[in-house]
Amino acid sequence: TAENERLANALARATGQCREERQRAAEAESVASESEAVRDGMLSNYARLTEENVELQRSMSEATLEKERMVDEFELCQREMEHMQGQSDQLAQQLQRKDSDILELER
Repeated sequence: TAENERLANALARATGQCREERQRAAEAESVASESEAVRDGMLSNYARLTEENVELQRSMSEATLEKERMVDEFELCQREMEHMQGQSDQLAQQLQRKDSDILELER
């Protein structure tokens, strides 16, 4: 009958719509799952990069301290070298005077 055919068509449309809705829901769930995986990956990368940044900052601080220590040590060595150069100059002058005195005495 026409009524049965109309109901069968309505049932077929409703079944098709249900199938489409299930497919869209499955696709949405898949996209949500992929988005969550991407978000988790990004959070993991952020945590790793943050940890690496902390390590880099620590290394840079240590390098700065080491550089300052080396500069201080270099400046100390320079002062010692200047002092020793002054002593060497004094000793050279004393030696030159003694040589002159010896030459004077030998005359």
